[in-house]
Order: sequence, then structure tokens, then C-alpha cells
Amino acid sequence: LLFMGGGRELNFIACLLLQFWYLLDHVDGEVARYRKTTSLAGIFMDEMVHYIVHPLIFICIGIGQFFVYRDVVLILISIPAALSMLYIPLCQVVRETVFQRDGPARNLGAEPIVKQISYRARLFSVLHRSCTFPTVMNIITISSAASLFMRADLAQFILWYYAIVGTAVWSMKVAVIIMAGDKK
Repeated sequence: LLFMGGGRELNFIACLLLQFWYLLDHVDGEVARYRKTTSLAGIFMDEMVHYIVHPLIFICIGIGQFFVYRDVVLILISIPAALSMLYIPLCQVVRETVFQRDGPARNLGAEPIVKQISYRARLFSVLHRSCTFPTVMNIITISSAASLFMRADLAQFILWYYAIVGTAVWSMKVAVIIMAGDKK
């Protein structure tokens, strides 16, 4: 929620707290396993928190930028950025549910398949990785730290980047999943 303050210093503090949350997010499962207190409800809640927090980060950044610059467009572009943080992992979950009901395809005992990856596939891979956590969180943190020493506020660039690139990534991912699924 500190992102909603909109100031560069608050954004940086919010990023540090986000990094700390991410660390605790990985530790809690280990602690539960050590104490033998794991549960399906705990795993469910852990996953649900990701689906809530990741999009909420962009909504809060957009609101904070609105408070600083009084430009409603900054709130509007935070919406597709936030939805992208929801849709990208959701594509994977739905794909596994619908197209891999017999379990993931495996190449057990066979020689590894090596194929040439096109430049378009490599570019998509880089863009896709830039739109998944923890990469998103690290990009936001680095840009927030850089904004402390620059005249430009990189939070607006982050919003525009994820609104455009995030939307393109999940849209392409849906198209590829549908086309691949039709062939099965």
C-alpha cells in the first residue's frame, strides 16, 4: 500500500518491503514443513495471495502516480498491467487443467530433444520472463532505486511497459496454447 503514496522514497521503501515479503513467502513453507504443520489450506492460501498481491502492486503504483501527477491515465494503464500479472500465470494453470489431463508430457528414457529456437521465440521468452515474478519485483525495485537519483520517475515507465508488454505476452500465450491444443 506504500506504493499508493506515490513519492519516490515511499516507492523505494515499498520495494524493500516487497522484497522482504517475497523472502518470507518462501520461508513460511519451509518452516511449516520443518514443524510438520503443512496443510492443503496453507498451500491454497499461499497461491491465492500471489494472485492478489501481484496485480495489486500495479494498481497501487498507478494510484500513487495519479496522486503525484494528477493524470488519470496513470490509473487506467495500471489496470492492464495488473490484469497481466493475473492472466500470465492463469494461462499456465488453465493450460495444465485443460490440455494436460493425463499429466505433463515427458520424455523419459529418450534422448533429449534439441531444436533450434527462432529469434521470435527467444524474444517472447525474454519478454515473458520479464513479466513473471520475481523478475517483475526485481525490475520494479531496481527502477525505484534508480528513480531516487534521476530526474525521471521510472514508475510511469514501469506502468506503461507492463500495460503494453504484459498484455502482449498473455495474449500471445493464449493464442499459442489454443493453437497447440487444437493439434492434440
